Amino acid sequence: MASATQPLASPEDGTIITVPAAIPEGLGLPGTYSNPSINIASDTRMDYNIVEVCKAMGMAGRAPPTPLAESATLEEMIAHGNKAEVMYDSILEGFAPKEPIAGVARRTEVIKGMDGNNVTLYIHTPTEQGAGPFPCVYHTHGGGM
Repeated sequence: MASATQPLASPEDGTIITVPAAIPEGLGLPGTYSNPSINIASDTRMDYNIVEVCKAMGMAGRAPPTPLAESATLEEMIAHGNKAEVMYDSILEGFAPKEPIAGVARRTEVIKGMDGNNVTLYIHTPTEQGAGPFPCVYHTHGGGM
């Protein structure tokens, strides 16, 4: 594989995202980059539970294109994001356990993020604490939300 890179996108802020100029044999680009007809239900990387919730909501196919134009104003983008947030909240409700899980205490805490925004932490701990140490799963979303 060549070590050179090629620009994938060049946003207005000057950031350049690069991908390898050559993909190793047998390894393709993910998702629609390598297969434009792939959708949520047919993408083998998708978690089964997510696929089932999306199917139940009629959202397992291809997502429609965003209604925003490239020239959209900040206000239009914020309004679109606010509408999308309502939809995402309803999707996430589908993943929430309906019954308490035996042996697990759940709580939420809200902390201030680096830019002053509220960050909700979902904390799950064993009810039988013992001496520890305990395993930890730390999940973050890097999608700029």
